[in-house]
Amino acid sequence: MALDFLCLVPLPLAANAFGRTPFDYVATLYPAAVFASLFMNLFMVTWFGGSPGKLLLGIRIARVDGSNARLREAALRIAIQTCIGFLITYGMWRGYVQISQEHWDAYRAGLGGGAGGRNREMFELAPTWVRPANWVFMAWGFCDCAVWLLDRHKKRRALHDYIAGTVVIRKGWAWK
Repeated sequence: MALDFLCLVPLPLAANAFGRTPFDYVATLYPAAVFASLFMNLFMVTWFGGSPGKLLLGIRIARVDGSNARLREAALRIAIQTCIGFLITYGMWRGYVQISQEHWDAYRAGLGGGAGGRNREMFELAPTWVRPANWVFMAWGFCDCAVWLLDRHKKRRALHDYIAGTVVIRKGWAWK
């Protein structure tokens, strides 16, 4: 997961470079992040058996019977996280586009708290349901990890694996 995160790091950097206005920032970052996330979690899993990080570590996602995961399983693995994520993204977008150009320019110049100040103002301007949705998103992640840690079959299946009928298996290091 950390390796997959590193693949996404250039996206906010590009959005900051091209985001002269709050709308430009959102219009640059969000579509690129959605595309990259869907590409890694749907198509990479379907075509190659895993995200770039999983493939580099020599593990792949398969169906419980050991056959390759299909698009259906890949979509089910990310369905809940994606639905909550889209809801939060929409709320954050509504907050970002309300930031005044004057404040935006100050944040870009490193004044007013920089990116941290920008995000605080975005949360203040976002609809009130964004914070509870964010808590639900985090609770989902904790439950997903808890199921993985407490898996009594020692197959290390997370909650999303049970929903999708998948398992993560070792196939050998990618660089051998």
